[in-house]
Amino acid sequence: MTSQYIPYYQHHSRPKTLVYLGCICLGFAWILLISQLMLSNVLASVMLFISFLNFKLAYNQAKLPRFAVVLCEDHIQYHHCYGGWSLPWQQLQSIAIPRLIQHGDYQDSHYIGLRLQHLDSFIEQLNPRFISQILTEQRPILRLALATERHDLDIQDKLFESDYYRCEDGRIITGLQAMFAHRMLTLQKLTGFHLWIDLSNIALPSTELLKLSRTYWQQAPRQTKN
Repeated sequence: MTSQYIPYYQHHSRPKTLVYLGCICLGFAWILLISQLMLSNVLASVMLFISFLNFKLAYNQAKLPRFAVVLCEDHIQYHHCYGGWSLPWQQLQSIAIPRLIQHGDYQDSHYIGLRLQHLDSFIEQLNPRFISQILTEQRPILRLALATERHDLDIQDKLFESDYYRCEDGRIITGLQAMFAHRMLTLQKLTGFHLWIDLSNIALPSTELLKLSRTYWQQAPRQTKN
């Protein structure tokens, strides 16, 4: 099958547009500073601040990957501005849009959930910076999952996972990789899914992405699928 490239959703203007706006504001600030008009210093400071915000947004936008999800014949990739992961279809046990309690009723979440066959090889590919960011981004999921299961456990007890994890083969993983392994296990116990993909960052409707992903998973080569 031909690989499918799902674009990363751009929440703001393109980086070039933001840079142009920043330069315009910078130009106005310079004109105000040399004009010596009343309140020119105050207005110049405002223009400089707006210029800084535009440059900062442009930088953040430039860091975003071009594609959020790539569906290949034998694996799925997820790209994030801090890193990403690759998962062979043979390691996928199930994929769906989890239903969680939101506003007092069960609703489809804004995520796609993946249940993995094994965690060890998957965790070892993740870089610490990516893990740190994802652990933070997953806090709303954890809150909703605990509320959905009516779990008595205080969320503060689960925000900071253990940094010690024993693999199936006896190896020990420590640090952020171990913390993420425990987070995956916690979410799996609460929701049935280890891994979550944030749909708000993907320029494709959730049902279409789910349908495409299932098609690739089901049509993966027999020799690479359990």
